[in-house]
Order: sequence, then C-alpha cells, then structure tokens
Amino acid sequence: MLRITCISVLLSLFIIPEIFASQPDTLFYDLPGRPVKGIGYLHDSLPDGPWVYYYASGIKESEGAYQRGVPFGLWKYWYPDGKLMLEKNQQNGPCRSYHENGRLKAEYTVKEGKREGLFREYDSAGILMQEYMFVKGLREGAGRTFHPNGKLAFEGVYKNDSLNGKAVWYRSDGSREMEGELLNDLQHGYWIFYHNGGIKGSEGHFSFGKRTGLWTFYYQTGEKWKEGLYENDKRQGHWTVFYESGQKLKEGDFKDDLEDGLWINYYDNGQVDYQGTFINGLMHGLWEGWYENGRKRYEHNYSQGQAEGRWKYFYANGRLKYEGFYKNGQREGIWVEYNPTGSPESKVTYQNGKKSGPAWFYDPAGVLIRQQGFKDDLPEGPFVSYNLQGSKESEGAYLNGQMHGVWKYYTNQGRVKYAVEYDKGKKVKVLVDDRKK
Repeated sequence: MLRITCISVLLSLFIIPEIFASQPDTLFYDLPGRPVKGIGYLHDSLPDGPWVYYYASGIKESEGAYQRGVPFGLWKYWYPDGKLMLEKNQQNGPCRSYHENGRLKAEYTVKEGKREGLFREYDSAGILMQEYMFVKGLREGAGRTFHPNGKLAFEGVYKNDSLNGKAVWYRSDGSREMEGELLNDLQHGYWIFYHNGGIKGSEGHFSFGKRTGLWTFYYQTGEKWKEGLYENDKRQGHWTVFYESGQKLKEGDFKDDLEDGLWINYYDNGQVDYQGTFINGLMHGLWEGWYENGRKRYEHNYSQGQAEGRWKYFYANGRLKYEGFYKNGQREGIWVEYNPTGSPESKVTYQNGKKSGPAWFYDPAGVLIRQQGFKDDLPEGPFVSYNLQGSKESEGAYLNGQMHGVWKYYTNQGRVKYAVEYDKGKKVKVLVDDRKK
C-alpha cells in the first residue's frame, strides 16, 4: 500500500496557493523487499518535475522527472550497492541496462514510448543472448537467440510480434533441433525434428499447430522407424512400424489416436509374431501368437482390454504348457499346467484370481505327489502328500495358511512314524515319534 507523508507545512489553502503548488514533498513507499523514500514536487497531488528516490540505506535508487504524474525523459536506476542498473528514456532515445558486475545487459531505443529498432540482450559475461528488431513496440523482422556458449539457439522472422515464416532451433553443439514454418506463432507447413547430432528424427506437416497428413519417424541411426497419417493432431488410418533393418515390426489402424481393428506384429524374419484386434484402443477378442518356427505359442481372449474366456499357452515343441479361463480379468475355475512331455504338473482351482478350492500336484512322470485345498491363496483344509510309489507320505490340515490339528507322517510300509498336533501353526504335542527306530 502506498503511504504518503508530506513534510512541507501548508500554511493555508487560501494564502498564495501558487507559491506552494510546486514545493518539495517527501513520499514513503512500503514495497516488499524494497523500501524506498522519494523526494520531489507535487502539482495538484501528482508528481511533477524532478524526483529522486533512495534506498533505506540512503543510497540513490532512481532519479528522473514527471509531467503531471507520468514519468518523462531520462530516468536512471541503481543497484543497492550504488552501481548503475538502468538508463531509460521514457519517450524517445536510447536505453541501457546493466548487470551488477557492470557489464551491459540490454540496449535498445524507444520512440514515442515504444521500443524501436534493434534490441540486444547480453548475459553477465558479455555474451549476446538475444536480438530482435522492433517497430512501434512489436518485434518485426529477423530475430535470434543464443546459447550461453555463444552458439546460435534460434533464428526466425517476426511479423506483428508473432513468428511467421521459417524458423530454426539449434542445440548448444550447433546441430539443428527442429525447423519449420509458422503462421502467427502456430506451426503451419512442413517441419523436421532432429535427434542429437543432427540426425533426422521425424518429418511431416502441421496445420495451424496440429499435425496433419503423412508423418515419418526415424531411428537415431537414420533408418525409418514408423509412419502413418495424422488428422487434426490425431493418428488415423494405417500405421506401420519398422525394424532398423527395414523389415516390418508391426502394422495396424488407428481411429482418433487409438488402435482400432486388426494389428499384426512380426519377427525380423517376416514371420508373424502375434496378432489380434483392438476396439477403441483396447484388446478385444482372440489374440494369437506364434514361435519363429511357425508353431502356435498362445491363444488368449480379451473383452474390452480385460482377459476373458479360455487361455492357452504352448511350448515350442507344440505341446500345451497351460490352459484355463479368465473372468473379468482374473483366473477362474481349474487351471492346468503341463511339462514339456505333456504330463500334468498341477491342477489348481481359482476364484476371483486367487487359489481357492482343491489343487493337485504331480511329479515329472505325471504321478500325483500332493493334493490340498486353498482359500484366498493360502493353504486351507486337508493336505495329503504321496511318495514316488504312490503311497501316502503325510497328511494333515491347514487353517488360514497354518498347520492345524494332527499331522501324520508314514513309512514306505504305511506305518505312522511321526505324529504331531498343531494349533494354528504352533506345535502343541508330539503324539508318535518312531523316526529313529
């Protein structure tokens, strides 16, 4: 808030008022971080004529003149240590600003209160950072900016303070970053973007700031990576992605920037890797995959992006590896896994994606070695294990994932050699112990 205190003594508003109309007054400003005191003249309560402002330390902060409350002519500003910060002609003439180390920061000319002609700005080391031409306060014609190492960062053409025509951006090593045409600051026309080192990264057209038509993208080594069509800045129609060798990697269609319809992925030898259908960017229906030898790798089903229905996966030798069902993206029912010879390894019941219900486990020859139950992925209920001869090896039960009740362990002849009672995982009592006999 501006707080004004007048130290002049006004004897009377009716005694020679014109004598006091231009007497010096003192103004105190409460500015955040910048307390300043100013001394000058007021006319009809407006600053008029020479004024000088001081920091709280007493060092001059600025000086200049007002005409009826409006800054006029040359104004000078200083840093708190007394070094010159800015020389500014308010209406007409040259202007210069300086860094705290005394180096020139910016130089330009004003005409009728607006920038006119060449504007240049420098960093504290004296390196040119940017230069523009101004006409009536607006950038007009060629403009350039520079990196701290002095290399060109940007060059373009302005019209009415907006970029129009060709413009180029550069990295600090001098290589190009991007270039293209603009219309009133919007990308419009042909554009090229570059990888580090100046290798072309992509090229295509813009229409009023949005990509349109054919666009091509490239690997950092220069080979074509992918290409397809844009419409209103969204991918539309057929797109193709390539290996660096030039062989197709995948292809399919887009609709409003989302995959839609059949998409096919390929190995680098041209053999189909996998394929399936999208609807609005979500996998839907049957998806199939193959090994490089052409044998089926999997058959998976989806519904609106979620796994749904039967799933099968195969070994490279063609034998089934596992099969089961998904419901709402989670395993449901009995899932069976097989070893490469075709014998079952396990049969596990799932509910809502978790092991829940009976399960069976087998040795490599397909002989049952364990059967038990699960609930929410934890062992639950009866547990029985068998030796390689098929005889019972142990039996007991689980409660909430912990051994509970009596557990028995058998010899090959079927005799109990060890029995122990558990209470929720804690051993309570040994009932039989003939393990050393």
